[in-house]
Amino acid sequence: MTDAGYEDAQFSPLRLRACDQDDLRVVSAMAQDAVFKRKNLSFDPGRREFALLLNRFRWEIEPENHQKRGGHERVRSVLKISDILDINISELAESSAPDVFSLLSLAFENDNDIAGSLRLILSGDREILLNIECIEVSLTDVADPYPASSKTVPNHS
Repeated sequence: MTDAGYEDAQFSPLRLRACDQDDLRVVSAMAQDAVFKRKNLSFDPGRREFALLLNRFRWEIEPENHQKRGGHERVRSVLKISDILDINISELAESSAPDVFSLLSLAFENDNDIAGSLRLILSGDREILLNIECIEVSLTDVADPYPASSKTVPNHS
């Protein structure tokens, strides 16, 4: 069995950019249920950038296309957030925190017209809190898709 490629699926890599709350809702929907390890996040205070390497469920594929391809797929993606003023990831550093997290959604609460707090809401009632100057978020696929090991669609019931 070989790994799936974009050319096989007839889909190109996802490249999204969010500059406002409407855009952010789309990025949030495409990143929903992505999984990542604590070691795959980074923050560069000099550049004011946060990056997260994650394994994203391919929500953009219609259910019938998943079945044609032999099952559900995930893809390695980078979620990058710029213009960060402050970051709080203390909940991920707790000794009781798991090593693998699931990203449930991104939520923005504005302090004024532009600046505000961007919350990455995670499973297990955890979150990453970013105080940002403005919404500057990107989600980019960086590898070929691969079969999801769970063989099912993520379920929140």
